[in-house]
Amino acid sequence: MQLLKRIQVFGVESFVFQKKPYLYTGSWMEYVRNLDDLMLQINGVNPNEACMKIFNVLFPYPDALPAGNGDETALSGFFDGVTNVDKQKSTKDCLPE
Repeated sequence: MQLLKRIQVFGVESFVFQKKPYLYTGSWMEYVRNLDDLMLQINGVNPNEACMKIFNVLFPYPDALPAGNGDETALSGFFDGVTNVDKQKSTKDCLPE
């Protein structure tokens, strides 16, 4: 239980909730009317996400989600290798003539 709580807090602190807000808002539960609907919502995702969906519904994050500065997705993209740099231009500048 403590591990899932730590994962939940990490997801908020690292702004994962901006990429997948439904994990934290529980909006995916709108269409769940019975156990079959629940299974349809859970079966279509990987086990980690399914676990966090259920955990966040049963134990919602206690504080308001942070607003951020608006550039968190771009900042996290830096570590994923995604940047806004024009790669053709930067390699062209480095090539010998």
